[in-house]
Amino acid sequence: MKTMRSPSVILLLVTVLGLAGCSTQYVPSARAPDPKLIPDIPPGKRIVLVNAQPSTESVLIGDAGMGRTVRGDLHTWTDQAIVALKAALKAKGLEVNDRSDKSLKIALTKATLAEAGAGWTFRCTIDFTVEMGDGQVLQLTADDPSWKFLNACDGAITKVALVTLKDERVVKFLAQP
Repeated sequence: MKTMRSPSVILLLVTVLGLAGCSTQYVPSARAPDPKLIPDIPPGKRIVLVNAQPSTESVLIGDAGMGRTVRGDLHTWTDQAIVALKAALKAKGLEVNDRSDKSLKIALTKATLAEAGAGWTFRCTIDFTVEMGDGQVLQLTADDPSWKFLNACDGAITKVALVTLKDERVVKFLAQP
């Protein structure tokens, strides 16, 4: 005798599997911010960009809805922020290499992905530090919304570069001889 599964049993199984959730290990894409949004810095300067985030542990970034979580390695996320910073500095006429007296040490210290806009969008918020070669340490925050959680994370990485290069203390430091 042939047995037939009822559609309600199949629907129940799909629902249970869907609610079990899954986790995404995500590395955001690095895009340089629009150079027009960055203050002018005298061209020709050289600077070293250093990843100062020592931890390579996977941490919970946030909830992507429907039982999905997003995890990330903040050292790798910091690498992506440095890629965006490097591209932005090059667009402004600065040289990024390992042979300079000026340095910016960047460390993403926390990334949070949360629902926004009454659940219709996501917002990724990144807390980070910038240690300048003169010893100043800045605590900064960047965030970006999007209706796709991955785009919110990508946009927040771009905003890390933008927030860093729009900070008047960083601009002053980079402009010094």
